[in-house]
Amino acid sequence: MKRNLFISLPVLLLVSFLFGCKSDNAEELYPAKVACDTANLNYNSIKPILVNNCLGSSCHNSTDKGGGYILEDYAGTLIAVNNNNKLLRSIKHDQGVSFMPKGAAKLSDCDIAKIEAWIKRGSPEN
Repeated sequence: MKRNLFISLPVLLLVSFLFGCKSDNAEELYPAKVACDTANLNYNSIKPILVNNCLGSSCHNSTDKGGGYILEDYAGTLIAVNNNNKLLRSIKHDQGVSFMPKGAAKLSDCDIAKIEAWIKRGSPEN
């Protein structure tokens, strides 16, 4: 009985090793990153990011005016951009500014890259 256990345990381990991961492949285990398109952005390209992350209750809208900034239109967003680039510094969590969005997770790297690219292009409206 002990001899059968001694032989069957290594065989079982070998079979598990050989067939246990046969369907794993690099594409499934490590999916390719989806490209973040930062070309030709205008205000309409970044507005959904602002709407989804900045305009909620007690945030940067005309009713609550969080931190004195209203980000629900182009003119208000430009004020935050042009005030020592406070918008970008806040979403990147730079030192010396309030981290935004307040009480929520940091924006995705892609969303931050889009806003940064838009600002570097001169913050075009259209």
